[in-house]
Parts: sequence; structure tokens; C-alpha cells
Amino acid sequence: MQEQWVFLAVIALLVVGVAGGGIWARRAYRRLSDRHQSLVVVHEFVQQATVTASVREQARGLLLRTRQLLRAGRLELIVFDYHDFGDRHIRIGANDAYASTAVSGVGDRLLDRVMDTGEPMLLARGTQDVEARQWLQARGARDALAVALPSSTRGCIVLLDRLDGDTFTDDDLTMVQTLASHLVMSLRGSRLVEQLTHDATHDALTGLGNRTFLSQRVETVLSGPGQVPEAAVLLLDLDKFKEVNDAFGHHVGDALLREVATRLVTTVGDLGTVSRLGGDEFAVLVVGREATDAAPTLAHNILEALGRPISLVDAVVTTQASIGIGLAGPDLSEADVLRHADTAMYAAKEGPDPVVVYGEHLERGRTERMRLLADLHIALERDEIKVLYQPQLDLRTNAIHSVEALARWEHPVLGWVSPEVFVPLAESSGLIEQLTHQVLDQALAQARRWQDDGLDLAVAVNLSPHNVNTMRLVEDVASALARAGVPADRLVLEITESSVMADPDRAVSLLQRLVDLGVTLSLDDFGTGYSSLAYLQRLPVSEVKIDKAFVMGLADPEQAHASAVLIRSILTLSANLGLEVVAEGVEDAQTLELLRSGGCDLIQGYHLSKPVPADRVAAVVERHGGREAVRVPGPRSHLSAVNEDGTLGRHLA
Repeated sequence: MQEQWVFLAVIALLVVGVAGGGIWARRAYRRLSDRHQSLVVVHEFVQQATVTASVREQARGLLLRTRQLLRAGRLELIVFDYHDFGDRHIRIGANDAYASTAVSGVGDRLLDRVMDTGEPMLLARGTQDVEARQWLQARGARDALAVALPSSTRGCIVLLDRLDGDTFTDDDLTMVQTLASHLVMSLRGSRLVEQLTHDATHDALTGLGNRTFLSQRVETVLSGPGQVPEAAVLLLDLDKFKEVNDAFGHHVGDALLREVATRLVTTVGDLGTVSRLGGDEFAVLVVGREATDAAPTLAHNILEALGRPISLVDAVVTTQASIGIGLAGPDLSEADVLRHADTAMYAAKEGPDPVVVYGEHLERGRTERMRLLADLHIALERDEIKVLYQPQLDLRTNAIHSVEALARWEHPVLGWVSPEVFVPLAESSGLIEQLTHQVLDQALAQARRWQDDGLDLAVAVNLSPHNVNTMRLVEDVASALARAGVPADRLVLEITESSVMADPDRAVSLLQRLVDLGVTLSLDDFGTGYSSLAYLQRLPVSEVKIDKAFVMGLADPEQAHASAVLIRSILTLSANLGLEVVAEGVEDAQTLELLRSGGCDLIQGYHLSKPVPADRVAAVVERHGGREAVRVPGPRSHLSAVNEDGTLGRHLA
């Protein structure tokens, strides 16, 4: 019997041992399984971090995954001043309900200690620590753990209520610390990606979308539902922006661009999206059924907004723009719409209307323009621009004392290209300075050769408004005179009213520096503008040139009376201000004599001589007063009356 009991005891011990071993093995397996699962989840966690683009979406996804991994009833993330999160308190419940609220502070001693020291907090189920029990009770939790966010980010992750009947352990603490590190690294990576993506599609100066952004938006619209996309692109280029940069510096130019961006956004409002494409070029994308009809009206509203004075740090400026409109249509790509808007914009810059809607007729002109521009660039590089000279006759001495240098371009295929074509082309493309410098250098070098041959002629060179608004103009002119060895008083620079009136105060200062250099200034095309009369007495000019349209009108019976009145007014005004007057466009003897009797000082035109090469100027001079070329003002005179037959009456001053 005793042996039986011993046998049963042994059997019982074996059973208990096997059972205990099984339990131990099962627990060990579970721990290994949990650790393996944890590694798998960490791997998935990291993978998820690499594919989520949005910082906020990624934060939510990673926090949900953390709660599920740790089998926690609730998760809280507290983070302070982290990029675009700001100060946030994020809560995720057992049913994955997500809530995010702003928070100014924690007000929790235990959590503050975790964040301040970096030491984790583990509050196991059944803890006897009074403060810990109170903390858990206040949150309605049985257990909890908290770890600080790593690095310089102030915040912590808190997990509450283990759901599987266990309690949080040191292994869980280590896991959360690992996941917290990945969370912060992932959020930083996503933030960097977002920032790089934003920078790649936005303009740093104005904050507007850039060319890439606009292209993407247009492509999205064109690929959207519907057979015919309804959209318009307004391409806007500021007029004379370069002059602002040259006159006041790039910091003022940047301020102007920012103000233009603000006015565009305000004017466009909800009607469209504004982008800056670079330099002084902006674009507006308008989408909707009424885009085609709304675009021109919006363009004119933009011009009105930009036309109001802009107060900057160093100046008050006004600006205008040329706007081209490209419309979406069947089978048109994003590139087609933008190219159409670009073509229309260039047509607006060159034509009388500052707003142009694209049409097929513009395409031919654009292609020809681009080809001609490329050829002009080559001609300038090869010094193929020629200079002809048109003599000017002094009506007081009947002698030729000066000539006007005129640029001419003989195209290898097209032949002679009119200056009315290639000069505006040079102005709009930035080649005008190179063109002016070449003409100035050629004219002064020729004046030097004439002087060496005993022919002392003053030479007049035209300046573009772009030249007048260049701060280095005086230095460039002085250098050109020095290279040629020509006295400054033998150079006449002709400026236009438009170049003066863009910024009268600045123009007066710059022109005075030219006069101080010894150069003579002439106001060209006088009478065609309307603003210069108010400023004429302030400008340091010595000469005005009557526009040829008025002079040629003297020979037209229908225009003779009006032309005579205008010319008389100009001569009277000039005489009172002590200015010489040059009349261009004199094509017959009668007009010449009318101008002589009216008191005009100098004339030029086909009646005297067409523009001729330099080697033929001497012969023209010989026919009119020999080789003497001393420009001495004669007695001042002006017109005092217009006869009934339309001829000019003469009255000596």
C-alpha cells in the first residue's frame, strides 16, 4: 500500500512538472512570439513611415499602430512647438477615435518630470505608490507607461490600460521608446519632404506657386472630367520693371514684386489662382464655365489695381503690365495653353492694347519675331549693325554742322529691316543696351575720323528709354568718348519724352550729370507726348526736335493749318526757354522755307539728304557751306502768327 502511494506521488510530481514545464514553455514561447511580433511591427512601422506623405496623416497612422501593438486601451501624445503641429494634445481611444486639441501646458508633475528628465514612467497594475495610484485613478486607468520624445522635441507618449489582462512591462517600455524614436524621425522626414515639395512648387519671394505649380494645376484641369475643359491662363509681364531695379536697387524691385503679388491675389480673389513664374512674370489660372468671358474683364481689373501708386521704402512708383490670355480647348495640352498665353502677352507688349487674347493669327507673328530676334542677336555679336548719317542744316548759317547717327540692319535674307521693327524688338528683349553701345561707339569713332580729316561735325545718337533709366549711362558715355578721343561737346544725345516722364526727378539728376560731362541733350519727337511741357523748364536740354509728323503735315492741305499752329507753339515755347529747335522730316523746298521764315534753327530730311554712309557725308557738307562746322546759335526767333493761307508768319524775337 505504501508503495502504491509512493508511485502515485511520483506520478503526481511528474504531472506537475510536465504541466509546469508546459506553462513555462508556453510563457517563454509567448515572450519570444511577442518579441518576434514586435520586430515585425517595428519593421512595418518603419515601412509605413516611408510611404505616408502628409505629416498629420503619418502622425495619426503611426500612433494608431503604436496603440494596437502595445494592446493599450488608450494612447496620448503631447508635443510642444513641433513644426506646424504647434502645441498639441492628441488622444486615441480603444475604438481608434482620434482627437487633437491645442494645449498650452500639461500641469502634470509626473509627465513634466518625464519630459524634463527623459526618464520613462512605468505604473504597473496594483502599484502601491500613492502618487502613482492617484494619477491612475484620476485618469480612470489601471496601469500606464510614459516615455519622453527623443532629441530636442519636447513631448511624451502615454499609454493607458493594457487590454489583455496583463500589465505594461519593461519590455513594453523599451518598445515604446523605440517606436517614439521612429515616430519623431518619421515626422521629421515627412516634414522635410513636405518642405522640399513646397519649395519646389512655390516662389520664395512672394509665397505664390511657381511655374511648376501652375503647370501641374493646368494639367490637372485639362485632364479632368468633361469633353472641353473650361479654363484660361492670364500671363502677365510688368512693364519697365528692369528700370526700377536699375534705378533703386534690387531690394526695391523685390518689394515691388511682393506688392504686385499682394494686389494680384486681392484682385483675383476666388476667381483664380495666382502664380509667379519668375522675374517680373506672373500668371493667373481661371477655371469654370465663365472663364473665357471672365478672363478679359479680370485682366483689365488687374491693370487698374497695378496702376495705383505703390509706396516703397525708397520711392513711390507706378507700374503697368502687358497681359496675354490663353484659353483651354479641345486637344490642347498644358504646354499649348501656356505657349498661347505667352504669345498673346508678347503681342500685348508690342501692340496698343495691353490685354490680348490668343488667336491663331498671332502664331505667325510670334514665330517670325523669334526668328528675327535670334538673327538680331547674331548681328549684334558680329557687329553687323551699320550706322548711316543724316546731315542737319543750320538755317541761320546755311551750313551743315551736325549729323544724326541712325542704326540700320541689312538682314542676310530679308534685306534692310526697318528700325521701327528691330529697335522695339531690341527694347523688349534686353538687347537695346548692346545696340545703343554699338551705335554710339561707331558714331564717335567716325566723328574722330572726320575731325582728323578736317571736318568737325557734331554727331547725334538716339537713346532708348531703357538707356536713360540705366544708372551707369553717364559712365558708359564718358568711356565711349574717351575711347574715341572726341570732345564731349561734339556729342548730342537724343532722348524721348517717355523716357523722361517715367521718373522726372531721377531723369533730371541723371541728365544733369550728362550735361556736366559736356554732352548736349536734345528732346526728340517733341509734341507727341503730353506730360513733358510741365517739366521742360526743369530738364537740362539744349534742343528740341519737332516730330516729323507735324513737319510733313505742312505740305498736306488738310493738315497744314493744324501743323502750323503746333509748330508755332513749339517754336514760341522753345524761344522763350532759350532752346534750339530741329525740324525733321523736311522733304521739299517749300516746307524748308516755311520753317526758315518761322524761325526754326535746324532741319533734316530727304530734301537735304537721305541718311548716307560716312564716306558720303563730306560731299553733302561741301554742297552746303563748305567744310566749316562751327555750330554757333544765330538770332533767336519764333512764330507769332499763322497766315490765312496756312503759311507761317515770322516775327523776330
